[in-house]
Amino acid sequence: MITVGQFVYALFRPYGETGLLLALFIIFFLDATFFPTLPELFTVVIFLAMPISGFALLMLAIISIAEFSGINSLYYIVKHHDLPLWIKSKMIAYSRFFIVKDEKIILMNRVAPVIPFLGAFIATCEWHYGRSIAYNFIGGLVKYALIILLASFLLSIFSNQFEAEVITIVAVGSLIGVSAYLSNREKRRLGMGAEL
Repeated sequence: MITVGQFVYALFRPYGETGLLLALFIIFFLDATFFPTLPELFTVVIFLAMPISGFALLMLAIISIAEFSGINSLYYIVKHHDLPLWIKSKMIAYSRFFIVKDEKIILMNRVAPVIPFLGAFIATCEWHYGRSIAYNFIGGLVKYALIILLASFLLSIFSNQFEAEVITIVAVGSLIGVSAYLSNREKRRLGMGAEL
């Protein structure tokens, strides 16, 4: 079964650099607003399609813009259209289970994603908007720059292009797996596995 991310990537890939950047924007926007799209994996897949430093910088800019747009869309919706009280109370209770009680959790979220629908949480938990956006921007820039650097490094040490691409995707897939494991472990520790 094809995922949304695969569909978006396949749809826009034939349009070259512009299509790849548009696919990247849509994948990250959807991930920030509606549902997980494995943005780490598609960051690598799109970088491998055009592994040059100028394109990598454009990718980081698009990722930042897409996440900002997605988070702000949810933030605006929740701020201006009340969520049902039972959802708000569950979100607030969930956010209070963590050691870090405020917007600093956004940085932790980059390693072990435990807060979905970030824009909604920023609005509902009344986290400081400026700090929340700054933490998300810094965390995202560092995370995705490191992923692109890892992909670039692996491409440079292997002479066989196909072998390099497979190893790069496996390495990033492993990072995603570790991240998912840490996220699930944290949710189990909090007894919140089925809540959100």
